[in-house]
Amino acid sequence: MNEQRKHERYRLWFPVQLQGRDATVAMGISHNTSVSGILIAAASPIEAGTRVRVTFRPLHESPEERSVEGRVIRVDANAEDPYGLWPHRIAVEFDTVLPELESVLKTAGEKV
Repeated sequence: MNEQRKHERYRLWFPVQLQGRDATVAMGISHNTSVSGILIAAASPIEAGTRVRVTFRPLHESPEERSVEGRVIRVDANAEDPYGLWPHRIAVEFDTVLPELESVLKTAGEKV
């Protein structure tokens, strides 16, 4: 685990919506997720420091959509898809840890 990270990250692909306070919306796909943050491959960038609401459903069959407030801490080029649908990577740190997400991530995801 990265020295700076407090929680394990898991590779699990699911759709994600980011909504800024100015009503800006970005769609993307999770790249990896933990109980305290998420890295998203996105179609358009959102400036670092922007406050966002992250909405997602980590398992397709899950009836519950999750929504959490957070802050964009990093935006960079997605080297894995520089000219494709998801040319940006957006890292979001959640305002609150979501401990209930841990079991879903462990069951369905792969440790990064």
